Amino acid sequence: MERLGEVHVVNYGANMQLIRQNFPGAPFPESWPDHPELAKAVQLIAAGQKDEAYAVCHRLVHDKKVEPFSRYLMALCALECGEFMEAQAQIERALLLNPQNFAFLDLLAVIHDRAGRVEMALDVLLELGNAFMRCHDLDRAMAVYRLIIAKDSQRMAAYANLGLVMGLSGAYVEAAKSIFVAVLLVSRVHPSLPPLVRDLERHIHFLAEAGAGILETSPTGVVNHVDEVLTSLGRVLSNLRMTEWATACHRMAIEIRPASALAHWNLALELLLSGHYSEGWSEYEWRWLREPTMNQRRRLPVPRWLGHRPLPKRIMVFAEQGFGDTLQFAPLVSQLAEQGVRVVFQVYPQLVRLLAHNMNNEHVTVMSLPGHPDLMGTDEPVDSFVALMSLAHFMRLDSKTLPLQKNVLVPVDEDVVRWAQWLGPASRWRIGIAWSGNVNQTDNLARSLPKADLMRLLQVNGVEWISLQVGERNADFADCAGRNPVSQLQDFADTAALIQLVDMVITVDTAVAHLAAAMGKTVWVLLAFASDWRWGIEGEASNWYPSARLFRQKTIGGWDGVVGQVISELNLLSMQ
Repeated sequence: MERLGEVHVVNYGANMQLIRQNFPGAPFPESWPDHPELAKAVQLIAAGQKDEAYAVCHRLVHDKKVEPFSRYLMALCALECGEFMEAQAQIERALLLNPQNFAFLDLLAVIHDRAGRVEMALDVLLELGNAFMRCHDLDRAMAVYRLIIAKDSQRMAAYANLGLVMGLSGAYVEAAKSIFVAVLLVSRVHPSLPPLVRDLERHIHFLAEAGAGILETSPTGVVNHVDEVLTSLGRVLSNLRMTEWATACHRMAIEIRPASALAHWNLALELLLSGHYSEGWSEYEWRWLREPTMNQRRRLPVPRWLGHRPLPKRIMVFAEQGFGDTLQFAPLVSQLAEQGVRVVFQVYPQLVRLLAHNMNNEHVTVMSLPGHPDLMGTDEPVDSFVALMSLAHFMRLDSKTLPLQKNVLVPVDEDVVRWAQWLGPASRWRIGIAWSGNVNQTDNLARSLPKADLMRLLQVNGVEWISLQVGERNADFADCAGRNPVSQLQDFADTAALIQLVDMVITVDTAVAHLAAAMGKTVWVLLAFASDWRWGIEGEASNWYPSARLFRQKTIGGWDGVVGQVISELNLLSMQ
């Protein structure tokens, strides 16, 4: 340690060691300010001089930079002296200043426990687990929830949240079991739930096993957010491809709380997955009320079009959600225009050049979305505006109208010439490939190809691989002898030109799949066990895209089998 005047400045590791030596099992904040007086207080605690340490910390509460940590030490000292009310007061003040500090929450739970307030201790531990979950520290969140259950096997919220975390980690069966136990406990006090619980136990054996060891008593702790627990069970069952029971859970959640936006949204996804488009599109409109919403709510000086007739003469349609969604639903804009509507179509900048090349005419103008959702982004007069994916509902899209794409997208001629020069003459079969979606999306891990499986695929003989992958995962291609144009890909018009020049495309569920299919190119789409709603539940064909062939996992996370099937199919094609 370094001497500063008469005070030792102790580093984080030394502080943590001193605290743990004097307070075995005590949590220590994961960030600790470098402050000489605070370090002095820690050393006084180490020397057994807790009253002196408390006095030093008391002087520091006026220093806003270190006040939460000084109050944390004061709470530790008070706790060791058996002054539980004082300890609680100090740590609660620390939490007001730093509400997400894991160590502060942990210490509050310890204080309640030592004071004999077990119920309050478990409630605080639940908040600690939730804090870990919000920070995506799934292992520690699970550990906290399991600790709560070990101390109280009837704590409904702990089972529910443990299941949520397991679902995020991809352990869907275990997630369903845990959330089902929460639903089972709630059914003891909620009269509408027992029939659903009995049906689930009768038809899903692992749920019956999960509920077998639960005592026939009421749940402990606060019982709330029942609709969210039910719809969460539905989402997990959907990930296990148990569509019927997933739908039943979402509908029960809505019956219990009709305004549950999350349950309506989840029901929409399940209905669309099953091909029940009419009700599905209606439920899909609940996405605007879901929190946090995935979409930009726009407040504009013209009314929102809600599907009323007659059609407006001039309308602004704006893209939402992802690039793939925009490509999938863009044909609805053309259908509007065919009915005599003048359309301003605002899309992401990366799509403007390609879609303008294909759609701009006297009835449609493609332009970039404005920098802020509350800006019109166009000087052209419009009568109303609407979100792109709401057109499916307002224009009554159903399975009979699929496929939507009547005219294939074509690349810009100049781009094709430029990329043809870059590629040069083909000596082998050329295949474009993309293996990962947006790494920031919560479900991306489930729908992206692991590097080891990618490498297996790239070793197929007789193929010149062309990477269509952008983003962080493009680095995976460095170990491949294929062609990697990522540094020169400026937008989707460039990607479209490359797709035009390859023989086929192989991709996971990304915008590349939608682009290749919209161009009429042969595209093989590699899908997770529980795929996105637009690919349906089963089968190799897509109602949306005739040129797409779907390769589905047979088991959860079973990319090995998918890649093996693709390799076999490629080898068969090379022999023809």
